[in-house]
Amino acid sequence: MQVLVNGPDPEEASLIVILLHGRGAGGDDIMGLSVEFEDEDICWLAPTATNSAWYPHRFLERRARNEPFLTLSTEQIKGLIGQFPSEKVILAGFSQGACLTSDILARAPKGLAGAWIFSGGLIGEDDELPDVERVLSGLPVIVTGSEQDPHIPLERMKQTAEHLKRMGAEVETLFYDVPSHSIAAEELDLARKTLVRIRSRAGV
Repeated sequence: MQVLVNGPDPEEASLIVILLHGRGAGGDDIMGLSVEFEDEDICWLAPTATNSAWYPHRFLERRARNEPFLTLSTEQIKGLIGQFPSEKVILAGFSQGACLTSDILARAPKGLAGAWIFSGGLIGEDDELPDVERVLSGLPVIVTGSEQDPHIPLERMKQTAEHLKRMGAEVETLFYDVPSHSIAAEELDLARKTLVRIRSRAGV
């Protein structure tokens, strides 16, 4: 898995942000987000999925439809996180990458510094959503997107936010009434604001 790097060496950075791209894109696409943050102390990592997709089908379909690719992608990202102190890592994603971020948070939490979920939600049908365990104690999380996103239903974004809250995360949401499947300026503003909480919690 190719991983692009921007910013200081991971060992010297105070925080590490892992950016997961959407379907049909790559690490070079989502790495553009790094220039929106005037923080020279963050190391940005942007892996690229095989064939530019973390899994092949819609995230609302039965999980089995997306296997074995879903499990493989999850293990790859968990392996990348595992190379660093997890308390320094913010996991962030857009669209399909946001869905994978949600899934990793809900099913394989690892004491992260925070998470940004831009236009995404938990993977699978309703009866496949994971059990709630309060293991995300105080984790700063944002869930954002358009109320009229053509690919990500608002109800699933809200459902994801509530699920993560029940797991103990401190979740902030931002939904706007403009047809869009992109990351809006106000979503980036919210992500910047969460950095204050994330740094305070991580002690950096």
